[in-house]
Order: sequence, then C-alpha cells, then structure tokens
Amino acid sequence: MFNNIPAINMVATGQRISDLRTAAGMSVKDLQDVFGFGTPNAV
Repeated sequence: MFNNIPAINMVATGQRISDLRTAAGMSVKDLQDVFGFGTPNAV
C-alpha cells in the first residue's frame, strides 16, 4: 500500500537548498526573513 511513496534524502535536500541559497547570493538570515522563521535553525 505504501510502496509507491518516494523517500526524501534529507542530506541531499539540505545540500541542494544550501547550494541554491548561495548561488542566489542569499544568507541564512535572508531565508529566515523570507519564510518568517523565528530561528535560523529552521532554515
């Protein structure tokens, strides 16, 4: 029943977000402000 659910590689996803963020010239604080997160840990 759950055989078709794709797995999310958390490490690869985090690395991809980091790569895209730096390519866009954004800091963690910038993303924190855009998404309205209270702490940078959420980013």
